[in-house]
Amino acid sequence: MNQFLYSTYEISQLVSMAIDKKGWSLRSCCSYFNARYYKEIESGDVVKLDKDFVQRITSNQFKVISLRVVKLCEFLNVDLEIKQSKGSLFMKEFSQFDEIVESNPELEIKLKKLLRNVVDVILWGSK
Repeated sequence: MNQFLYSTYEISQLVSMAIDKKGWSLRSCCSYFNARYYKEIESGDVVKLDKDFVQRITSNQFKVISLRVVKLCEFLNVDLEIKQSKGSLFMKEFSQFDEIVESNPELEIKLKKLLRNVVDVILWGSK
């Protein structure tokens, strides 16, 4: 099997973001996947997805990047061969953060202070 550039945690985050971006539940993700790969599932080339499997992936409760995980990533257009920047893992959160600040400008100063404190705690804790 190929060596992938992502850890299981990063794959978990990317799969979760891809499902969220499509607006799917775990169950609907499985349904769409199983419908898309129906023939391959029937022939035994692809293993059918269930909600528990996708839940384990999105919650980082897996240790091996199996062919099943790779197929799920392929289905969700998560490219395991091309490493995205670390910042892309937090794009959704930062986008939501920006929306909140734009809709409530008086929070900007408080949130900047809070972020500075968070960075200080992280830096202080890593020493």
